[in-house]
Amino acid sequence: MHRIALVLGFAAGLAAAAALTSATPAGAQAGTETAAKPKAGKAKVKRSKAKPGAKKAKAAAKAGAGAAAAPDQAEAAQADPKADAPAGPSQVAFAKLPKTIQLLHACARVTGSVEMVRERFATSVVFIVSCPAKERGGLQRQAVYVARDVRATGARRVTFESLAPDGTAATLDTVPSAVPAREAFVKDGDDPRNVQARNDPAWISGAWGPDDRPGVCAVTANWRIQGDKGELWLWEEAKECPKDATPKYERKLDKQPPPLVGR
Repeated sequence: MHRIALVLGFAAGLAAAAALTSATPAGAQAGTETAAKPKAGKAKVKRSKAKPGAKKAKAAAKAGAGAAAAPDQAEAAQADPKADAPAGPSQVAFAKLPKTIQLLHACARVTGSVEMVRERFATSVVFIVSCPAKERGGLQRQAVYVARDVRATGARRVTFESLAPDGTAATLDTVPSAVPAREAFVKDGDDPRNVQARNDPAWISGAWGPDDRPGVCAVTANWRIQGDKGELWLWEEAKECPKDATPKYERKLDKQPPPLVGR
């Protein structure tokens, strides 16, 4: 369960490289309260003067109730990982990207368009934005940003721990494939089929066909996002990629990541 089947920019021939049981993260539901309506009074004196005041009081009460409900709704939306987020990558004009990301996303032309995925977690929002391939037919890479909210407030670009072709430690500022993921778990005593997902920390999973490793046909990796760093927890490489079967992976680095689920 360490790999995810959903892969951005991953070649069709490697679609079977990573299989994982999907689970729907448990989202919070906002509660609703119905305010008690005041009973109509029987005042008979100066009714015409009291009515405008009552209207103002009612309007003020309504405004207050709306203001009180807004934080609850915002909290519920943040608790729900699917709230206010697209189901998959969407084509976006560069000028429509959040301003903070525009300033950091130097790999794309300001007059062009990019693919973007936005995923909300409990304490952060992850943005995955494509970088056009440098050569025609080349592999499109992904830049990952972490921010405080869906407006990309305080956005920072994530750098990823990696392995160089010779097995030494390396660092990447873009990755060939990036899919947001969550830790999967089953509550003690619960049905094993009732898989749930934690809404923190954020994980990124990827699978791709590398062009910098002769003899390697597929790579998979899992990263845990900590601040603006992508901590490498799993790196696997395959030298055999059967057409109708899962590639035969060899683990080059394994910190025993938890089972992960995507959308």
